[in-house]
Amino acid sequence: MTNLDNLLKTVQRDKKKILSKEEEVKLGKIIQSSTSTKISKQNAIEDLVLCNIRLVFKICHRYKRKEFEFADLVNYGILGLYKAAQKFDPLRANRFTSYARHWIKESIMKAIREYSGIPKIPVYLVKNLWCVTRILAIDDTISNIDLAKRADITEKDAAYLRSLIFKVVQFDAAYVEGSPETPEVIYALKERNKLIHDTLHKILTKDEFVVLAHTYELCGYSKMTFERIENGLYIKNPSSIKAKAVKKLRNISIMQELYKEG
Repeated sequence: MTNLDNLLKTVQRDKKKILSKEEEVKLGKIIQSSTSTKISKQNAIEDLVLCNIRLVFKICHRYKRKEFEFADLVNYGILGLYKAAQKFDPLRANRFTSYARHWIKESIMKAIREYSGIPKIPVYLVKNLWCVTRILAIDDTISNIDLAKRADITEKDAAYLRSLIFKVVQFDAAYVEGSPETPEVIYALKERNKLIHDTLHKILTKDEFVVLAHTYELCGYSKMTFERIENGLYIKNPSSIKAKAVKKLRNISIMQELYKEG
């Protein structure tokens, strides 16, 4: 813990200020510019890292584990912070801390998965594992044959997942190995949703937009039946409103996005 204490003292002594959005953009442009020197890029990366080092400590406290020293978690978190600084795109609207969180957590969880000595579960089996867990929580005496039938999996997978119930490492679903939810994907989805949101608002009435958004689960709106829309949102004849909205959008390319969301 000595090195960790020294790092904390260094950060506190240097009293690195919290960067403004403009300062983050300036550093990001230096890092991503092809005309920047190697030294200036490295200095910009270090400035981003040192000014956000407290974020690593804050996140690491949520991932304390018996098999890992806290100092090790911090080291892996800092590696993720460095990666975030190297990849930070200053042209996007998000702050650096929002972008860095993913890389810090991903780096920590990767270390836990690889070095904890706990069995790794293939991504395609993760969903089945939760299903098996729920079934066994109700009846842990159920046979593997019946377990396989109820979970709609093979008997071999049922036996394997049953044996792992108390051995698996628990971690955020967003950081399952192979997850496509990188910051770039998340930002692209946000921009896509904003485009759909703005386009629909220009074409549709307020009620038409609300009905269509809840029907197709657009832009973060929850799935709702016509009955719930009518009784909960007090919009009369939602099915008729949806039909009118679809008719307006029939010859517009944005309709293809609606069907993808649906």
